Amino acid sequence: MKTGIPKDVKVEPYFIRQSHIKRLFDINKNIVIEWRKQGLLNPVKIRKSILYDRKEIVDLLNRHRVRPIVGNDNTE
Repeated sequence: MKTGIPKDVKVEPYFIRQSHIKRLFDINKNIVIEWRKQGLLNPVKIRKSILYDRKEIVDLLNRHRVRPIVGNDNTE
């Protein structure tokens, strides 16, 4: 688990809380926890909050779903 926001990120990352994942992506939070245990997701811990990078979740969902998810910028 990372302990801070990476310094080399050039675009502004969109971090979301674990409690918002079900509402945004319609998936169970247990799937996200399993991905974290497998090392597929790298959450960032800031104070007491554990945040996930939205783009990493979208990439994983596109690998596992038949129909890809379109991001905010209309790219798959």
